[in-house]
Amino acid sequence: VQGLDEFLARFGTQEIVNKKVIPVIEKAILRAPDNVLQGPIVALAQAMPQSVDLGPALSSKLLKPLTAAFSSTNVANREGAARSLSALLARKQNQAELEKTIKELTAQVKASKAAGFEARGLICDCIATIQPSQTSSSTIVAQLLQVASKESNESALRRELAAVTAHASFALDNGLWTKEHSDIVVKGCNEKRTPFKKVWLLYTASALLKLDALPSSAVAKDFVGAALAVMADTYAELSASPLPAAQAGTIAMAYAIPAMLQHEFLAGMVTDTKLKSTSQFLSNKLGESTSFLVNSKVYTKLSTAYDQQWALRALIGVDSSLQQAEDAGKTAWGRALLHLLLAPETDAETRRITGEELAQRYVAEASGVGSSVVLGIWDYLRDESAAPPRKLKEDEVRQPIQLRRVVSAISPGKAAWKQKFDLERPQAVLEQQAISTAVLYGPELVPGVEWVENLLDTGVDPGQLTTSYTNELMQEILRTFEAEKYTSLSIFERAACRAAATLTFVAPDAFVPVLVKQIKDDLNPNQLEGLDAIDATIAKAPEGVIVVDPLVKTDRTVENKNVKDYDTLKWEAELKAQLDKKKGPGQKKLTPDQQAKVDAQMKHEKDIRQRVK
Repeated sequence: VQGLDEFLARFGTQEIVNKKVIPVIEKAILRAPDNVLQGPIVALAQAMPQSVDLGPALSSKLLKPLTAAFSSTNVANREGAARSLSALLARKQNQAELEKTIKELTAQVKASKAAGFEARGLICDCIATIQPSQTSSSTIVAQLLQVASKESNESALRRELAAVTAHASFALDNGLWTKEHSDIVVKGCNEKRTPFKKVWLLYTASALLKLDALPSSAVAKDFVGAALAVMADTYAELSASPLPAAQAGTIAMAYAIPAMLQHEFLAGMVTDTKLKSTSQFLSNKLGESTSFLVNSKVYTKLSTAYDQQWALRALIGVDSSLQQAEDAGKTAWGRALLHLLLAPETDAETRRITGEELAQRYVAEASGVGSSVVLGIWDYLRDESAAPPRKLKEDEVRQPIQLRRVVSAISPGKAAWKQKFDLERPQAVLEQQAISTAVLYGPELVPGVEWVENLLDTGVDPGQLTTSYTNELMQEILRTFEAEKYTSLSIFERAACRAAATLTFVAPDAFVPVLVKQIKDDLNPNQLEGLDAIDATIAKAPEGVIVVDPLVKTDRTVENKNVKDYDTLKWEAELKAQLDKKKGPGQKKLTPDQQAKVDAQMKHEKDIRQRVK
């Protein structure tokens, strides 16, 4: 069928389709469902010219056999029938015929018995593909909300409300929302059964997020306010004890309020006194352990893609606060977002959505989002370097590949700012980001990403940047080194050395003098004046370990073999040494005088260690 695109475009007239094609499909659904439901109808719906209206044929001949297949014991046939019906409903068709089809589908959902939750779910999946309009949205919202209010199966409820969401937003915007609709939804959001309350509340929040502005009708405005009030109460309750809520799988309900901050008109309506001005509250708590949004003990417990996507919406809702946040808060926000991109338990769809949202939010909040992601990558790499190596799961992607995608999301091309986003490039922000990534972008830490190439792609001249910000780049390199260790270079320090070589190459006249001066300062022998071998030994020892024991007495007397009972004394000394060796080093109880000597020596060695380093 897919190979008949051109044929159908030329010869697929309304008359031929009605007389020749539809009767054959109708019979094939009944006689050979294993064949016709596994793709041909979908391909035909996609290949048929839009001038051919399949609405009448669908409502009169194809609808009943397709919906009858929803009750088949063959799973492939049920799913194939749903895909076929969805493809037919997605086509543009006569509104009167579409209304007949919608009434038939909603009637079947209402007439379905409690045990037929799978068929109800499949029908609702098909209804979800219908484009919103005045007549169709009004019918779908009214009928499916009544069904959802009596639904006893959580999975079916989820699919019913998913079908309602887009049409509910349309109904709110276009004056189709009624008081009856409000009562049903608010009652569902206050459901005592927590799993059902979670479904109602989050799908209601999804409908509100699809709004472009506050609805004009009084009924719709009252509904938005009532829904936000329920979400605010739930937020206040769950954010007070997020860890138990994360364990119970209900914490996603608390993400609804932060997600609302994406829209100013919704954020302005969140005035619950318990939240103490939600936006400011979240801004103050961002990065602290009390903020469940960036608490790793919370977001690592999210087990479903739907919960993870709500965590993403919540993080995006507070990203405007990143500009004023401390580095700790930015790092925590970046790590939370990176978890959704890098964690093995994150599914591919959530990873894709997160990448797309990150790219969009970077354009809107380049300074805050960009610096937060860079800090998050640094923190993530440090944790990974300290963790023991592990084997990859069968379907797990190696992290460097995902990190390249993260870098790509915060590195839009030079021309994209004007052509794609119609914005001026934030040159100062891009330069600061380039400085902060001089060590990060390279084969040691993010394989496949080169700093110079990245700068050229984003429109920053690496030579000019190095000349203008020589000292800042040198500080970025020096920040990577650990001053208090005497082992071989770590992977981060090797990356810093590579960065120094790169900067020397791109701007030798500007960077070489600074680099040479730093090397001279590091090797200046005057730093070693007044130090001896014991001081060097003390400097190498870890903090808290005494090198020179103040309690050891040095016996400077010469052994006298002529003393009386020499053999006996020697035997006693040897025996005592052997017994002490067998006992091993024991914890001796020190006298106050001995403890004072130990404390004084520890302070003395600490001062030496600080002076040397």
